[in-house]
Amino acid sequence: MKQLLIMALLFAASCEKSDSLPGTGPENGNENEYGQKYVQGKVTDTKGNPIAGARIIVDNTIYYNSGTTGSTDVNGRYKIPVELGSWRVYAEIDRTFNGKNFKKLEMHPDKDNSFAGAEGATVNFQWKLQGEKPAPMVGFYGGTVYLYPDSDNEIRDSENIEFTFTPAGNLIDGNPGSVIVRKGGQPQTATYSQVPDIPIGKYMITAKHILTGKALKLRKSYQGDYAPGMTIEFEPEYNFCYRCTDVQFSDQ
Repeated sequence: MKQLLIMALLFAASCEKSDSLPGTGPENGNENEYGQKYVQGKVTDTKGNPIAGARIIVDNTIYYNSGTTGSTDVNGRYKIPVELGSWRVYAEIDRTFNGKNFKKLEMHPDKDNSFAGAEGATVNFQWKLQGEKPAPMVGFYGGTVYLYPDSDNEIRDSENIEFTFTPAGNLIDGNPGSVIVRKGGQPQTATYSQVPDIPIGKYMITAKHILTGKALKLRKSYQGDYAPGMTIEFEPEYNFCYRCTDVQFSDQ
C-alpha cells in the first residue's frame, strides 16, 4: 500500500512537470527546462488593469522585417519564444473612439525594449496618453494640434498664445481628462506652430495672446466662421499627419 502511494505521488509530480511546456507554464524566468528563451511580460491600461489582445511585435534589429508576433492573454500577459540574435519588443493596441478607428497605439515599455535572444527578457508595457516616446520610437503618445494664423492677423506668434483645452467627455481610454493649458512650440523647434502631446479626446478650446491679454477667435482651418471657442476632435489620419487636428486663430 505504501509503495502504491509513493508511485501515485511520483506520477502526479511528473504530470505537473509535463504541463510546464513552452508558453504554458508559470513565469519562472526567461527560460524553460529545455533551454528555450522567451521574451515575456504584461500589458496594462492607464489605470494598471490588464489589456487582453494587445499585439506584441518581436523584431530583429539587424534583419529587416524579420521577427514574430503574438498577443496578450486575458490577464494581459504574453510569452513568446526567441532565437539567438538581437531583438526589440513592442506592444500596440487598436481603439475606436467617437466613431474613429485609432490603430497601432503604441504602449510604453518599462525599460529599454532591446535584448539579446541568448538571454531572453521581461518587458512590461503600459498605455500612456501623453509623454515622449522612447527611442527608437519617435514623437509623443498624445495628439498634435497644428496652429495657423489668419492671413489678416497682426498676432502671429503662436508661441505666445495660451490655449486652454477643456475635455468634453471621457478620453480615448474611457477615463475623464483634466483641463490643459499650453502654448504653441517655440520658433526653430520641431513643435513650432504646434501644440503637441494632448491626450486623445474631444475638447472645447479657447485661446489668449499672453503679451497683449487679447482673447482670440478660433475655427477649423479655413472652414466656417470664427468663434470665441471651438470644439476639436483628433483624427487618426488627417492631411498627412496622424492623431492630429488643426486650429486657425484670429485677432480680428
